[in-house]
Amino acid sequence: MTTGANGSPRTWPPPDGAGPPAPSVRASGRSRTTSRARNPVFGVQRPTDPGDDGGVPALPSPSHPFIGRAEVLEALITRAVSGDSPSITLVGGDAGVGKTRLLAEVMLRANAAGRVVALGHCLDLGESSAPYLPVSEILRRLVQEGSAEADNVRATWPLLAPLLPSGPRSGPVDDTATMQDPSAFFASVHSYLEHIADSERLLVVIEDAHWADRSTRELLTYLFTIGFRGPVSLIASYRSDDLFRKHPLRRNLAEWTRLPAVHRIALGPLTDTEVTNLLQTLAPDLGSLHIDRIIARSGGNPFFAEELLAVAGLDQTGIPDELADLLLLRIDSLDENARTVVRAASAAGQFISHDLLRRVVDLSDTELDQALRSIIEHHIFHTTSSGGYAFRHALLAEAVADDLLPGERVRLHRRYAEAWQQSSHTGAAAALAGHARAAGMSDLALRASIAAGDEAMASSGPADAAQHYENALALLAEAPTTDAAISPVTLALRAGSALMTAGDPHRAAEVLRAAYSESSDDIFERAKLAARILEAELIADVRDLSLSAVDRSIRDLEKHSPDMTLAFLHAVRARALLSERALDQSALAATEALRLARELELPRVVANATTTLALLDDFAGDADASRASLSEVVEQARATGDVAAEVRALHQLATVLARADKPGEAARVMAEAVDRAVAQHFPTGPFAFDARILSAYYSILTGEWDQADRLLEVGPLRISELLSALVRSCRATLLHHRGGSAVALTEAQALQPMWTRDMFIAVHTGSICILVHGERGDLSAMLRSYDELVSALQASLQLNAFDAQIRLSAEIIGFLATAVLARQARPADYTARVADLMGDVERVIALRSSSRSLGLESQAWLCRARAEHARFEWHGTASPPTEALNCTQEAVQIFDTLGLRYDAARTRARLAELLAASGHRSRAREVAAAALAEARSLGARGLVAALTSHPRGNGSGDTTQLTPRERDVLALLVEGRTNGQIAAKLYISTKTASVHVSNILGKLGASTRTEAAAIAAQRGLL
Repeated sequence: MTTGANGSPRTWPPPDGAGPPAPSVRASGRSRTTSRARNPVFGVQRPTDPGDDGGVPALPSPSHPFIGRAEVLEALITRAVSGDSPSITLVGGDAGVGKTRLLAEVMLRANAAGRVVALGHCLDLGESSAPYLPVSEILRRLVQEGSAEADNVRATWPLLAPLLPSGPRSGPVDDTATMQDPSAFFASVHSYLEHIADSERLLVVIEDAHWADRSTRELLTYLFTIGFRGPVSLIASYRSDDLFRKHPLRRNLAEWTRLPAVHRIALGPLTDTEVTNLLQTLAPDLGSLHIDRIIARSGGNPFFAEELLAVAGLDQTGIPDELADLLLLRIDSLDENARTVVRAASAAGQFISHDLLRRVVDLSDTELDQALRSIIEHHIFHTTSSGGYAFRHALLAEAVADDLLPGERVRLHRRYAEAWQQSSHTGAAAALAGHARAAGMSDLALRASIAAGDEAMASSGPADAAQHYENALALLAEAPTTDAAISPVTLALRAGSALMTAGDPHRAAEVLRAAYSESSDDIFERAKLAARILEAELIADVRDLSLSAVDRSIRDLEKHSPDMTLAFLHAVRARALLSERALDQSALAATEALRLARELELPRVVANATTTLALLDDFAGDADASRASLSEVVEQARATGDVAAEVRALHQLATVLARADKPGEAARVMAEAVDRAVAQHFPTGPFAFDARILSAYYSILTGEWDQADRLLEVGPLRISELLSALVRSCRATLLHHRGGSAVALTEAQALQPMWTRDMFIAVHTGSICILVHGERGDLSAMLRSYDELVSALQASLQLNAFDAQIRLSAEIIGFLATAVLARQARPADYTARVADLMGDVERVIALRSSSRSLGLESQAWLCRARAEHARFEWHGTASPPTEALNCTQEAVQIFDTLGLRYDAARTRARLAELLAASGHRSRAREVAAAALAEARSLGARGLVAALTSHPRGNGSGDTTQLTPRERDVLALLVEGRTNGQIAAKLYISTKTASVHVSNILGKLGASTRTEAAAIAAQRGLL
């Protein structure tokens, strides 16, 4: 027995004890047992062989929910299960694409709907295949499951007797009468199925019709042509990729498809989203990078995805043996020349041109054409629009390449390298570099890698360029040479620039630091490296900057004539000093950089230094001057075509606007930076991707959620793991606000390992964990998430306090207060913790001269924190404290001023609660109605649900009309008593107590007893 990726058994016993064919042996010497690979059954448990008692296995049992293809499934259910009309359906698709899983779901639904289900399989037994194997299994299954007695079948349909368990022979039909008069046998099968359908609706499924023997195909032709009178649904599946040009089933399919009663379904691959859902179902903790890799390699084939998942879970690479077996079986059926062509093509990857293949393969044109025709007919290659060929599936190319012998592999790559040397096509350098390296031609690979990197940078492919440059650096490290066309330092600088443009400054800093540590005593080379290292560290937001190396290089270069490197060193030093809040020193460095840049006519350095000086103006309190300077830099950079300077200036202009409490304008300017970067083919460059993330974040805050969706759609971009995590953290925040709390929490928890790498990711996904746990009433998990977040930031950034703690403390204290008011928690259990949280708030304020030096958003959350603290100490014994009401009103006003629509709506909801508890019910209804209207406008489903479940939210319910008895019941309900306990306490029946509880819930507008207790506490009804 073998085991699938999800642990499901994959044993598939042939009927009648037929054993598997003998294993074949690959060129690599590894044996391949064909029986395993021929029956991929992802997500379907198939039982073991019951033995020789003539029985058949139980129907397939799905081991996980059906995923994807909802429309196909529903259409098939409607056609073959739901109705009482007969139907015939053909289901085709490649091996592993999901035919078996689809049919298993149909059979499961059919069983649930009361249909009799009969399943039969065709088997690949080669020349030894006997006729009517699937029919034998179907009839034996019907008898075994009691749809008819064997004796009755034998008496009424004697031609079927040999197929029955207790007949003269348990196995394939070879009865002379049957063979001499197949039409009578066909009529008997048809009559028997109609007989079953007279009393019970019948579903007949025949799997793997591509392996059907001739007699079975002729029987199907008869049944499809004659059709059925009663409710018989017949479904036959087949592998479309097995149907080469001379395959016997092709002619039958052409005939069957023309019949009016036959419906044909072509099952294609799963979408990326469906594959993601499948993988997350099977492995909920699987990281997004693993998921993305599996999606890319599987091509939407669910069996391939499950097999790749198995090795991903084991942190292995390559193709699992069972999957390789399945793929390579297709090659075994080819003749020698065709196999030669396929093996040669595999060394080129998934795609290859005809001309290149002709140069590599030692075949005549006629032999090559014949081989290619056979390969295409066997669905191993398909032709491309450019006139070349492509493997039908990328994994097939990979499996064949893995199967090459070492010497064979080297020879093929050498031939490709020789062929590519003669080519002038775009991408020739990259192909040459790869083949030369695989062939051990190091000098050629080095030159080609550098050329490929240069080509990629010129064509706006920085990620590819970075890879080529790093390959070249590796080749230089393996075999140092003085004959290289480029020095290691220059090559490292190109690699660093490409990595920063590709949005991976962390990797850029690593590569540049390695080059710096190995560089010579050339002060000019070391100065260039020092400057780029510091620039990469600034973009990556590294805490410990390499300022000392820059200072040393400045001292060295000042002994020589000023040049561009010295000017750039001063400019990047000014940025570093600004990030460390050494404002006076930063101003001096920026001024010197500006002087040198103007003297040497270096417009890029002028823009760099001017941007830093503009930010210093903002820190000095002159925001208007800062915005004016930055706008000027934008115009000048745009005029000179310096997209990097333009994007940085727009990014910093938006930052100034955000600090001026104008998040809406900041979002707009950041979005402009993104659009400019994309238009200039600079989407992942320094500041460009950060602008995308911040614009999306500000758009979420201000309620422009469609704009956020647009910005977070980064599918075509090649981005690093860190950038992907930034996107995912924003998406999770947006998902939570829209009401998808469960999925948002799962995504946030998956990103928790990134908390020590990036503060933005940590704060935003940590916030989701805190909010969702709080909303669910899981106070322990909520507090644990906060502690983990604070610990992660203290460990990675040595932060003892950070602004987000004001908001997070306000949220946590609010959830604790709600739990206390609902009698779900005791105040004493959390009093010390609330004091600690307020202490965290005060530590943040202490970093400023006063609370008024905080940004407006932080001031709003400070109001919320103080209001929630007062609410926690209230305990619902009287009207809520004035401080809680006043601070909440002030928070609403600030959020409105900033245009933070979601936070304003949530805070209005809290204000409505406090107003209602204070007796201002009319005003509470107005405030709640405004919050509800905003929540609906935003599409914040969770907030809408919370508001509509409370009378304070929608004005329904009349709390003034609780009867004295209902107040007595309410008091006991708040204590957590059951209906029976309330009845015993008040000497009433349990039914009467239940009626009182229902009335109370209705009057309070509560959906649960716990919610009723909370509302009663908040309104002082007890």
